[in-house]
Amino acid sequence: IDNIDEKRWEIQKNISNYNYLILRAPTGWGKTTISLLFAVNKDYRRIFITLPTITAIQKFYKKLKNNLNVEMYFYFYDALLFIEDEIDERISTLFYIQNLYSPINITTVDQILLTLLQTGKYFLKRVNLRNSILILDEVHLLTPNMLFLLKKFIEHFASFYNIRFLLMSATVPKGIVEYLSENIKFETIDIYGLWNSRYFSEEYYNRERFEFKLIDKDILEDLDRIIEENKNNKSILVIVNTVEKAVAIYKKLREDHKIKNILLLHGRFMFKDRIKKEKKIENLIKNKGILISTQVSEVSLDIDFDVLFTEAAPIASIVQRAGRVNRYGIKPKTNIYIYYPSELKELKEDEKKGYPYKIDEIIKTWKFLGNLDSYKEGELIKKIDEEFTKEYYENLIKKEKIYKIYEEVFENRNNFSNVHWFLSSASEEKGKELLDFRENITTLIIPYGDLLLEESLRKDINRLLEEYKILKEENADYEKWRIFFAKIKSYATPVPIWIMSNIKVDNKYAFPILESLPEDMNYKYSKKYGFIDIEKLKKLGITIEDENFY
Repeated sequence: IDNIDEKRWEIQKNISNYNYLILRAPTGWGKTTISLLFAVNKDYRRIFITLPTITAIQKFYKKLKNNLNVEMYFYFYDALLFIEDEIDERISTLFYIQNLYSPINITTVDQILLTLLQTGKYFLKRVNLRNSILILDEVHLLTPNMLFLLKKFIEHFASFYNIRFLLMSATVPKGIVEYLSENIKFETIDIYGLWNSRYFSEEYYNRERFEFKLIDKDILEDLDRIIEENKNNKSILVIVNTVEKAVAIYKKLREDHKIKNILLLHGRFMFKDRIKKEKKIENLIKNKGILISTQVSEVSLDIDFDVLFTEAAPIASIVQRAGRVNRYGIKPKTNIYIYYPSELKELKEDEKKGYPYKIDEIIKTWKFLGNLDSYKEGELIKKIDEEFTKEYYENLIKKEKIYKIYEEVFENRNNFSNVHWFLSSASEEKGKELLDFRENITTLIIPYGDLLLEESLRKDINRLLEEYKILKEENADYEKWRIFFAKIKSYATPVPIWIMSNIKVDNKYAFPILESLPEDMNYKYSKKYGFIDIEKLKKLGITIEDENFY
């Protein structure tokens, strides 16, 4: 009993007293674990919990499954844009609808935000939001596009569907809180005591876990520093902004520098391949190895490395990445090396769309970090609040294409004065434009045919497609389809939704099979590297065609 965190216990007791709440608490504090307490003593039909990655979803699902005897659904499949065949639609609907009616639904935030749109069949999810609890974790990681959609979602759906909101974050700036609170007043709990002092924790405010070291060159030009730190018997985490940069670093360290205790992990691996990789991380850290990764390591993994090498990113991502080294503050202060990506100086206007972050955000963060004079967590968060204001986010969002399209599609229609705008259909074309986000919103595909580099994978998927045809011909029952979908899902691969916006997938199945791409797109999949852009790798001096994958 002596070890009970009284502040945390007080929050756990009181968190259910609010209908609209934003909770800011440090990495490792346990926000996600206590989030369901928000629903206590509330009248609701369903709980929706959004987590930033499929891996985070799966881990939270397992944790709840072990502790709650209740039906749950976790999202790992989305064919809503692709189903055309009537029989396939019935099969998918059988699989899909049963899960949407679960008391607890764990999904990604884009699946909630996309219910705003009339594109595909996303709008069919709206009915399940009525009288619900919506818990959004890691809200600070929302892109300007997604932040804008969340505000509109709250504005139009909160009272209409009686949705109660809990938004959680380690580093959400005050500017985002004020931006989201324009239509609904959010109460706040802030462990750093900057919004209100009731739950202030001096321990977390004064904690110093790291020091930033800014290096104004590309991380690929400084691999020797990574090797040197690793030779000092330290586990190394490298986080870069793009999959192809991660692959390039991994390949150079493994092949050119002969480093064997190294692992590559990013968001474009098949689920079965990613799980195998994640299971190796614990031993990798224990044996002082090197993990080369992307944004997936910011939130989905409970990891604690000795040293971090990262590319410059928006401030929320930098602080989140910093939470993956010296996680609990019990080691000596660690170094965090931050590099400025060289490609940012060369990106053409049309190429910026495919970059995971707004360049303006990275530039502002780079300047902000260069002016820091204290690394106490509370002081850092205080300066973030002061610098990243509501006006900053409003100006950022107004530059986004989605802001203009939204006004054109919805807000400039006179006949919406007495009718909720979402009951009217936007054109399919406009709807797809609204889906034109960055890398942050993904859809799932199953790579097949020429997209696969390993023959063994091709054979595995062939067998599953044959099984699908047999089940369809025999008009199989639900249980057989449930078992089949469990198998086929393991081959699903997240890809940025903008890649798929103008591509027609094979509609012979109730799941999105992608067998070929337009001539100007050259993506391949391998167990070793994931779903990668061959041409982007060539620009980084990396070729894989000569490797033996068979």
